[in-house]
Amino acid sequence: MPRDYAHYTKDKKRPKKSKSKGKKTGFGKKMRWLLALLFIIVLVIIVIRLFHNNTAEPKKSDAQVKTQPIVVEKDKPQEKVTASSEVQFDFYTILPKAEVNVQAANNGQRTKYILQIAIVNTINDAKHLESELSLLGLDVFAQPVKIKGESKYQVNIGPYVTKDAALSDQKKLQANKIKTKLIEEK
Repeated sequence: MPRDYAHYTKDKKRPKKSKSKGKKTGFGKKMRWLLALLFIIVLVIIVIRLFHNNTAEPKKSDAQVKTQPIVVEKDKPQEKVTASSEVQFDFYTILPKAEVNVQAANNGQRTKYILQIAIVNTINDAKHLESELSLLGLDVFAQPVKIKGESKYQVNIGPYVTKDAALSDQKKLQANKIKTKLIEEK
């Protein structure tokens, strides 16, 4: 007669019962630990935010802001002195130095050069081409044109003051396999 070794013990007593019956498995314990850890993390974040909000300076309303009194002297021209007059802006001194005389830069020439890249049917195609060419560091613009009664968009680069500047960008575009046409406008 065959023997059943699956339930066989040395004592040859009844087969032992599984210890896991009636008790929670390890998954339930892991889940409790995970939830407890999540709860602690959320609690710490809330405490940190409350602490940070309480230590920050309270915002002052317009009624709470005190301004300095206006000082007026009779010998000098009247000047209002307030707390905001201490702020100085540098762009008032920097911008006049950065002015460029356009006539001097143009050398009296009225001719300008433009590189025509393409004529496309939709504004979306024109904007797509503009974005690709602007990555090369070029000044790209699109303008609407009418060709045989249809609205199209001409994508150009420029304008250039000198022909040499236009030709150098034209060579740059030819190196990137982009065909161009040099247009001279007066």
